[in-house]
Amino acid sequence: MYIGPDTGIPLPRPSYKVNSSAPGTDAAALTSAALSSASYLFRNYLNDTAYADELLSHAVGLMDFAETAKPWMPYSQSVPAAVDYYNTNRYQSQLIFGSLWLNKATGNNSYLEKANAYYDMFRNELFSGITDWSDQTGAALVLGATLNSTKYKQPAIDYLDRVLDTTSPNSICNYTFGGLFYCQGYSYSNSVMPPLNTGILIGFMKKAFPETGANYTDFIKNQMNYILGDNHMQVYTPYVVGVHKNSPQNPHHAAASGGTDLKTINDSPKKMAHTLYGAIVGGPDYYDNFYDIRNDYRQTEVALDYNAPYQSLLAYQISVDASDPPYVNITQDRPNIISAEEPFAGWKIAVIVLSILLALASITFGVWWRKRKQKIDGGKKDALIDSPKNESDRQID
Repeated sequence: MYIGPDTGIPLPRPSYKVNSSAPGTDAAALTSAALSSASYLFRNYLNDTAYADELLSHAVGLMDFAETAKPWMPYSQSVPAAVDYYNTNRYQSQLIFGSLWLNKATGNNSYLEKANAYYDMFRNELFSGITDWSDQTGAALVLGATLNSTKYKQPAIDYLDRVLDTTSPNSICNYTFGGLFYCQGYSYSNSVMPPLNTGILIGFMKKAFPETGANYTDFIKNQMNYILGDNHMQVYTPYVVGVHKNSPQNPHHAAASGGTDLKTINDSPKKMAHTLYGAIVGGPDYYDNFYDIRNDYRQTEVALDYNAPYQSLLAYQISVDASDPPYVNITQDRPNIISAEEPFAGWKIAVIVLSILLALASITFGVWWRKRKQKIDGGKKDALIDSPKNESDRQID
């Protein structure tokens, strides 16, 4: 299977689309939100009105499509090929999120009214888990709070407090021994995602409403410190590529690896061809162990949805005058940790096989010996029964 730069992907390269006969409500609404947010950035901070207008035009068109293409459905229902990779099953929070971003980008309150209507319509259907690429409930509530605090501020606070309350019997999150915020169903494949995404929502909430959440700032500081080296990986590991000698050396990234065969991804080449500076990897397991194996995508894969909140939280840390990252004080080398999932060496396999054969031989010999002994003992017993005890027992003809 091919792994390598996009320019070398073998043909054919199938592509898929959503349209009026195969709606993808979530994909269209989220793309609209992305373009709206970019339009807001270029208009208000980069002084590029023409490009902002172009982005906004596409955002409006996509949101119109998301709303009018019926029935509303997640894109993976229209594109079955996506089910095994990035399957989604919600569109409610995306409609709210897209409408809120159009309101922020345009200042047109009709979009805020649409968002409010969607929120009232879907209030009891909104997902209350960790915000990630597949659901934007938390992000929509926090953004909504900055645009309409009367309607969204308290729901946003309730959402964040519920996520952070690891003492609740209904909580799916707790902390590893080393202090990483770890959530069932989310952290197994990318343990840095829950603390980063939750942290960025907390950061936006704290900026807009400084009086909220006395524990919010501590959460961001502690989780960022863990990711940047203050963790329980024996000699500490920053989970950012290229910032320290203990940084991950084998990110799961096709172009950076230098190889083209997924079957030999770990060894061809043995050393990564290119350093992917600044990339966040998936992170450690629940026991704070990180094995740095290239084909272990759960721990070493890199992704935009890891880096986006990370970079935003770096900016937040600078804005609150945070100290230097922990890795600047790390001088020892990180030791190699052998994964339990790695294949055994050949001699170990031979020892195990030989041990099993010896055990089977011992069991077989034991069964044979017991049967033989029973047969010998049974013959002796029969001989005793058949033989007379003394001369008087003899039958005299």
